[in-house]
Amino acid sequence: FYNFEDSKLNDSQNKKLTNLVKSKIKGSDIVLVADYDHGMISQGLANLISKNSKFLVTNTQYNAANIGHHTINKYKNTDHLFTNEKELRHEMRDKRSDLKIIIKKFMKNSKIKNLIVTRGSKGALMFTSKSKQFYKSGAYTGKIIDKIGAGDTMMSIFSLIMKASNDPALSIFLGSLAAGYSVENIGNSKHVTYRTLSKSLTH
Repeated sequence: FYNFEDSKLNDSQNKKLTNLVKSKIKGSDIVLVADYDHGMISQGLANLISKNSKFLVTNTQYNAANIGHHTINKYKNTDHLFTNEKELRHEMRDKRSDLKIIIKKFMKNSKIKNLIVTRGSKGALMFTSKSKQFYKSGAYTGKIIDKIGAGDTMMSIFSLIMKASNDPALSIFLGSLAAGYSVENIGNSKHVTYRTLSKSLTH
């Protein structure tokens, strides 16, 4: 449901949050931002995060509460941006063109290094701006119980693997495996561990 406090932080709150981020960000190997545009992160703070992160992974999601006044391109120098196909098509105002064409158009006018587009039952597609390559992964799940949180699970596991290996194919594959495990459980009742991921790989 979308009945919640959705106003922006006041100047005092924003200053306090900005100082907190400044104190933490330079010592962080990975910075993950899930920004659903509910007023917590101003554009100024987003710019600060973009400028000072060593390795930035973002998800700036559309939802029923922010559609029409939000953009997935809020963080200008993101290393990895997560979005889904519907959100990207909305951003580009294109619901019919081939997804790869839309991705290339989006990346052409963006400073984002890598884009990961999740596609539900169709898996995920990643594009790297440096090599101009696409990497594809399937959707790995035997049953779907609850889809909420699957994208966040994929983003977090992908980030760890990508930071450690710098291997796009491996990262999107293991991230997709983790997302597959996530949708088989209610909400966040179970979390991905090395053991669960290893078991998924075995099968």
